[in-house]
Amino acid sequence: MYDDDGCGLAAPQVGINYRLMVFNPQGDRRKKDTEMVLANPEIISSGEEKDWFREGCLSFPGIRGQVERPTKVLIRAQDVKGEDIEFELEGFTARVFQHEYDHLSGTLFHDRMPDKEVAEIHAKLVTLEDNFVEANPILADDIKRVGPKPETKKVFGIF
Repeated sequence: MYDDDGCGLAAPQVGINYRLMVFNPQGDRRKKDTEMVLANPEIISSGEEKDWFREGCLSFPGIRGQVERPTKVLIRAQDVKGEDIEFELEGFTARVFQHEYDHLSGTLFHDRMPDKEVAEIHAKLVTLEDNFVEANPILADDIKRVGPKPETKKVFGIF
C-alpha cells in the first residue's frame, strides 16, 4: 500500500476473501498512529452532504476519476482485537473508508464515476483487463469486464 503511495487496501484486492480493510488517510507509513484496521465494517448512516474528489485506486494504477461520496459516515466494525466499535468519520478519512468499503461489496471506484469520467478512462480500463487476461488466461471467463464505452451527450456544443 505505502510502496505505491496508497492510503488504503481491502483484503479482496490481494485475493483474500474476507471483509477486512486497512487504511491510513495520511498515506504515510511513519504515521502508523492514523492507521486503522477494520473487520466486518458496516455503514450505519451517511451524512446528506456530498462532495467530489479525483480518486485513484491501487487496483487500477495510473487511473483517476471524479467520484462523489458523502462527507460523513457513521460506521460499525470490529477492531484488531475483535472488539465491536462504532464511530463517525468525516472528510478525506470518510472518503478513504468508503472507497475501501466498496471493495468489500464488489463495487469499484469507476462504478461510481459519471459516464463522462468512465468514457475518458475506458481505454485504460480495457488495457488493464486485457493485460490481466493475458497473464491469467484461466480466469478470463471469471472476471467482470468494464463493458462498452459509455456514450456522452453534447449539450450546447460541450460535453
